Amino acid sequence: RPVEKAWLYEVVSNWRSGIDVDKFDYFRRDALHLGIQRQFDHDRYMKGVKVVRDECGVLTMSPPEKDKDTLRENMMELRKMLHRTAYQHKTVKKLEIHMIDILKQMDKAVLVTGVGGKKMRMSEAAVALDPVAYPKLTDTFVESRLLDREDPNLEAAALEHERHILRRQLMRLVAEWDLPRYDEGGDGPFLIPEQEAVITGLLAEYPAACAARPSDKPTREVTADELRCQVAKIHYGMGSRDPITRVVFHSTKSEASRGFQMDCDAKPLRQKIFVFWNPPINELKDEVTLSRLTHAFHLWARRQVQDAVVVPASPLSKLPRPWE
Repeated sequence: RPVEKAWLYEVVSNWRSGIDVDKFDYFRRDALHLGIQRQFDHDRYMKGVKVVRDECGVLTMSPPEKDKDTLRENMMELRKMLHRTAYQHKTVKKLEIHMIDILKQMDKAVLVTGVGGKKMRMSEAAVALDPVAYPKLTDTFVESRLLDREDPNLEAAALEHERHILRRQLMRLVAEWDLPRYDEGGDGPFLIPEQEAVITGLLAEYPAACAARPSDKPTREVTADELRCQVAKIHYGMGSRDPITRVVFHSTKSEASRGFQMDCDAKPLRQKIFVFWNPPINELKDEVTLSRLTHAFHLWARRQVQDAVVVPASPLSKLPRPWE
């Protein structure tokens, strides 16, 4: 299609700002089924939007200027809420890690048939996007192999699936840390530490944490293999950039249109670090070791920032500030 019709693609997949009917659909659906009493009024948006030319003369979809705050509060913030409470919730992160471990074990034993009858591992089919083998890698394919318990080579993976996915015997949360925002002090963005660096730093502080948390129970050695670190980026859909600044708004009182270089009320990015402890099943209720690991994370986190930063470690505890 000619460039004059480019705005039609913005209806379904808006490359400028991410405001499109695809988002309208799954935001409303997921909010409904998650019990979130918050919705974006897409009918109002569709009635008010019109097609105008941007500064380069390219046609684009333009909502009215008066709807700027509504878009931010009821759509952009709804997206962040869905990620925070569902898509990147700590329990979802736990299940993802457990499922990745299970798939890695399956990958060693399961072969799928690809183009020309070639046998390949699941990972090979996924990387190569084999047109015959890749479509077979569905949830049903994986679950049927794990549940039938017919292949002895998959017994370990099937047992992990039963314990962690079906019985919900999940790894424990050591800590979750809301990293400082870009605009909360400092001259630049707070750099996300490497996952290995987080685990290494936590283990380095673990002896001091054990000494600070004495107990009748002997100190349990914790290895790096038992710890997992995950980073969650919760944003408006464009990382640290505010999508509102990429929208061309029009005036309902005149033919004028304009964009906004900055939205002072926008908080487009929130970064979180999750640290989990994955001990053997019979040690999941070891609260002493879990408490020591949490304290070790607090000690490490303090060293990462200049000022005192509250570090939520669990629903019941927070990082104490130096003056407390």
